This record gives sequence, C-alpha cells and structure tokens, in this order.
Amino acid sequence: MGHAAEMISISFALSCCVVIGCQQESPSENVKQQTDKAAEAIERAINTPIEKAKAVEGTLQGAAEQTANQTQKAGE
Repeated sequence: MGHAAEMISISFALSCCVVIGCQQESPSENVKQQTDKAAEAIERAINTPIEKAKAVEGTLQGAAEQTANQTQKAGE
C-alpha cells in the first residue's frame, strides 16, 4: 500500500471513531440522568404515602361529620 492510501485509511478509521464517540453520552450526562431518576423515585416514595394518608384523612373526616350529625339528631 502506498503512503497516501495508508494515510487515507488511518484518517477514515479515526473519523469513524470520532463520529461513533460523539454519538455516545458523556459520563456527566449519564450521571445526571441517574441522579434525576433517583430523585424522582425518592419523591414518589415520599408523596405516595402522603397522598394515601390524605385520602384516609378525608374518609375519616367524613365519617366523623356523619357521626356528629347522627349524634345531634339522636339528642334532639
């Protein structure tokens, strides 16, 4: 192979490596995505029980009001 052909082959191989490498995520982007996913999971883990507790609180509030109304009617 001539010198020019070797240089073209090396240039082509290097260009392919650069193009492939540029399409991959950088480590910092990958870490940021993992951190964001972890933060979302933590937020869901906290908010889900809170939302369930609020629903139960609403049910208990309604039951307490109903009991109070029945007690008041019975006392009349």
